[in-house]
Amino acid sequence: MMIDHSYKTHSGQTLYSNHYSLGSFRSVSGLLDGFVREKNSEGGYGREDYMRFYMGTSMISGRTDLGQIYALIFDRIKSLGFDWIYAFPHIYSIRCDGPRDDDSLNYDPSTALENEKRKLAQDKRDREIDEQLARGSAEAKKAAWDLPPPPTVQAYQSVFRKDPQGWPPDPDPQT
Repeated sequence: MMIDHSYKTHSGQTLYSNHYSLGSFRSVSGLLDGFVREKNSEGGYGREDYMRFYMGTSMISGRTDLGQIYALIFDRIKSLGFDWIYAFPHIYSIRCDGPRDDDSLNYDPSTALENEKRKLAQDKRDREIDEQLARGSAEAKKAAWDLPPPPTVQAYQSVFRKDPQGWPPDPDPQT
């Protein structure tokens, strides 16, 4: 899982960055649980519980209201003096090229030129897809301003009595 929720202390110290893959939502929840138990051995968190901070609920979120679960998690986060940063969902493209053949003994300039043309055409298509995804993301962020916040943000607001950093989303973060 690529982290899309960053937890910070009130002093601004980042506990972890949203630029690293830490595995599944459960493993991240377990990581946070271990951190909390280590830092607060007397705070009632003695029992290991990898579900204590679990928010990976995409499989059941359409079947039930998880607002109370999110509020419970945010209450735990707040009681520990931490904060949460909202990150708007974004779809990225990836390119899965196979390994490059390095057969320099059988180098053929015509084949190399054709391969380079194909690569340039693919690079152009990749840029177009990335631009289309960026436009779609900006449109979704603009539309989010007119919709109720997602359940996680609503739960955060109910516990912290403010918007989380990152909400509402900036439709044009380049400016």
